[in-house]
Amino acid sequence: MRIAAALALLLGAALLSAPASAAHCVKVIYKDKDGKVVDPGFPVVGLMLAGKPVMGLLAPAGLSEVIGEDAECPKELVAKVEELFNASCVSEDSRKLTATASKVDISRVNQRCGDMAEALKPREQK
Repeated sequence: MRIAAALALLLGAALLSAPASAAHCVKVIYKDKDGKVVDPGFPVVGLMLAGKPVMGLLAPAGLSEVIGEDAECPKELVAKVEELFNASCVSEDSRKLTATASKVDISRVNQRCGDMAEALKPREQK
């Protein structure tokens, strides 16, 4: 379990030094079952988390989400993901509680916490 604690400290330290602008966000386009673009009436931006956009809202029923071009991350969305990370990932106890509450294995929680840390502070590209 010391490895999990070390992981939490490392991830937490990485986020404390991460500016919100480090997150990668994209425009999200909704399409109906026929592939036609559906305009929700407002711009939709998602923070990329493990290859999928997280928007803080659910897609309207019957519509699919398509990743569009890069976009500036809304501060509110980044703050929500940071808040979730801080509540669920920074200690072994919080990860255990999250696993229990979500009825998933701790390894899934650890993976998701790593995904959130990566989304909030992506590695430098070489």
